[in-house]
Amino acid sequence: MPISERATTTPSSSYYSLELDPLLSDLAEKKLSLRRSLAWLDAELKDAKIKLASKEQLLAQESENRKFAESRARSMEEEVKKLHKCLQDKDEQLRTSICSTEQYLSSYKLDILRSQISVAQATAEASAESAMLARLQCLSLSGGHEKINSLGECELRVKKVEEQLDLVQKFLEAKELSQVVIRLQVTN
Repeated sequence: MPISERATTTPSSSYYSLELDPLLSDLAEKKLSLRRSLAWLDAELKDAKIKLASKEQLLAQESENRKFAESRARSMEEEVKKLHKCLQDKDEQLRTSICSTEQYLSSYKLDILRSQISVAQATAEASAESAMLARLQCLSLSGGHEKINSLGECELRVKKVEEQLDLVQKFLEAKELSQVVIRLQVTN
């Protein structure tokens, strides 16, 4: 029988309380169960909020770390660009220096070669003059046959000229050797 019908009939109060008692106890149990469910849901909600806050904090920290890493990467890229530019400048300076050094060395080589050529020419001229002198002395000796002493003097002069020629020859060999050494030093 529904409750509304029970309420319209006016039974005695004891009968009414007996029928209501199981309904009230059932309602009380449901209310208790609902309160437990609400408490459990409240605990779950609090736990979910804590987890969410923790995840948000982790995300914020990761975001901050990412921003820092990106900033650092940009800074490093700028530094690499600066270093690359500096390297290019140094490379250009080195090329310019090498070019001017090569020009200086070629000019220096030419100066050395010119001085060596002029020394060799002077030596050759001196040798030619000495040879001419020796020849003239030999001609004068062969034409005169006057004295044995003069022949001995001529031989001495010829020996002196030969010695001078040997010295000139050694001097020329030393010059050639020094030219080879200088060339090796310049090329290295």
